[in-house]
Amino acid sequence: PGQNKPPGKPPVEPPIEPPPATGPLPELPRTQVDVTYVNPTGTTIPVRDSLQLQQALNTALPGQLIVADYSGTYQGTFSLPKKPEGAPIYVVTSALSMISAGRVSPADSGAMPKLIAPDPTSPALYTAAGAHDYRFVGISFECQTGEANSGLIRLGTGSETVAADFPSRIILDRCAVRGDSASGGRR
Repeated sequence: PGQNKPPGKPPVEPPIEPPPATGPLPELPRTQVDVTYVNPTGTTIPVRDSLQLQQALNTALPGQLIVADYSGTYQGTFSLPKKPEGAPIYVVTSALSMISAGRVSPADSGAMPKLIAPDPTSPALYTAAGAHDYRFVGISFECQTGEANSGLIRLGTGSETVAADFPSRIILDRCAVRGDSASGGRR
């Protein structure tokens, strides 16, 4: 009586156990950013086009609210300038009550204004040195149709050498970051 083994198949080896951990375990983060949504109390700046959006970003003071029309398309490379310390500057959709309270889905896109990068190598949003305390809520960041973008949102340049030049406390809350469905994009 012989055994019927399929030809050419090696025997199944038992799984290999990972080696025991050596050295210290990674530590948990030392600080956390509170991302609880708090209604801003500053004045409201409505924006209807790309020029108004950049002007509002340039002139807004801590605690102010920039409201982008939910049906609007804002094409350009928008800069977040460094501002004085204080409450965050909010940039929100005018249809905030229409988007999900938790994680957003494609069904929420009709309530989100679109910030569209002007070309494949330019971001839709970037930070100046030391920019801080911005909160975007219900905004869709997109590339041009048919183009793959090399970075829709750029927080910092990678050439910062002192801590004060790094962007900080920038929150994307219930936003969408989308590459082109055919061409893709890069994170």
